Amino acid sequence: WLTAGRRQTAMGRAELVLAERTANWTERKQETQQLPGLLEWLRIRWFTRADAWRPTERRMLARADRFHGRRGLSAAALVAAVLAGGIAVRSRVVESQRRLAAEGAVNTLLNADMATVEGALAGLAPYPSAALPTLQKVMTDGDDARQRLNAALGVARLAGAGAGSAATPAATYLAERLIVAEPDEVAPIVTALSPQWGSFAAR
Repeated sequence: WLTAGRRQTAMGRAELVLAERTANWTERKQETQQLPGLLEWLRIRWFTRADAWRPTERRMLARADRFHGRRGLSAAALVAAVLAGGIAVRSRVVESQRRLAAEGAVNTLLNADMATVEGALAGLAPYPSAALPTLQKVMTDGDDARQRLNAALGVARLAGAGAGSAATPAATYLAERLIVAEPDEVAPIVTALSPQWGSFAAR
């Protein structure tokens, strides 16, 4: 009757589990397999009072604390490793997508005509660090004159050559190209050079 009454409350059920587990643990030479499972251990810890534990129950629970503590740390380390791996994979995917987008923006600029070059230049804005090296290489070593011009316009836009030193390669290239520019090339070149046009006019 007493046992049945204790089963009616959460505290009573936890106390019965504690007594049962302690008895099994003691009888089986303190085997780890006889320790309370995780949920049982949590229930015992939550619903029973430490000052009411018997000495054997206290020893058994101390062992259970260490056991579940180690397992908890291992689980936490595993979760952390999985999360770190997921973050690393996501970062690589995002970086790969960004690189592909930058390549697409660069190709759009290199193949743009003067009527659409401003829109292509605006498309480079999100990718300065990814696009700049390719544009600089095309500007310096490219074989196609129009692509070299477009690349120089892109470098000027991304590196701020128009607002910086007149000696920058992009600004110098654009100033020299202006001398032989086709009519439709003049406006984009002047726009790129206009922030420091006075520096070239004084030369």
